[in-house]
Amino acid sequence: MVNTCSNANFVFVKKTIKISPSCNQDKKIFFTNNYRRLLKEPIYIGAFFWSKSRPNITFIKDRLIQQNVKLSNDYKKFIEDIK
Repeated sequence: MVNTCSNANFVFVKKTIKISPSCNQDKKIFFTNNYRRLLKEPIYIGAFFWSKSRPNITFIKDRLIQQNVKLSNDYKKFIEDIK
């Protein structure tokens, strides 16, 4: 865990925060804990969240391609083709 975007491999946003412009310029990969935020804000490639007392993980196919992120076969079942 690091305190700045410049030192991070990816950024996990767990609260509603304003993302620093320097993070966006560094072309970081963003992940959230909010499914609605994932659908609404195209900066996020995926989300880890709780639904009906169960943990869920979801990645958006087009955003993975756009960010050139390749997941191992173990995670393929969590990729959704949402437009």
